[in-house]
Amino acid sequence: AEFDSAVTMPVELGHELTDALVPSVQLSIFESTTDKFAWAKLDELALKHKLEETPFRRELGEWLLPNDDELHPRGMRGREFGFDDRVTRELSARLRGELPMPVDQLSSIARAGRIGLCSASAICVLSCDDPGPATAITSGRVFQRCALVAEARGFVCAVHTDGFLETHT
Repeated sequence: AEFDSAVTMPVELGHELTDALVPSVQLSIFESTTDKFAWAKLDELALKHKLEETPFRRELGEWLLPNDDELHPRGMRGREFGFDDRVTRELSARLRGELPMPVDQLSSIARAGRIGLCSASAICVLSCDDPGPATAITSGRVFQRCALVAEARGFVCAVHTDGFLETHT
């Protein structure tokens, strides 16, 4: 989605998001055009890399549901992205490998997310030092709290590429 880049994140919202943290999870807020573009480009490259992996692409195709599907409790209907029935069916089949994927379509999909990140009021990044399962669960809970705080203030969240970066010394 493209957001209204003229809307800035209130300082108070930043304080409320910080209050939702726990000691093992850190929050970084990026609001400058330069920082948002840098994060958007990093997200684009990460998503492009993941889309080139057949298992990930196939799983994504399985999660892209027909517009009239009301049975599956998990998944994304094409209409939620503004896709009509034909585009939804074709893109899902391409991602699953049942139809050929145009060479540039994967990079276009990855590039499209950059628009939302560049136009956002802010990019909020949650990070943690421990890449273990317990921290992943804690981070998810912190994200839920942050999303609820943002929603209460009239802001929405769009989740982008996530994952743990593990470093060794």
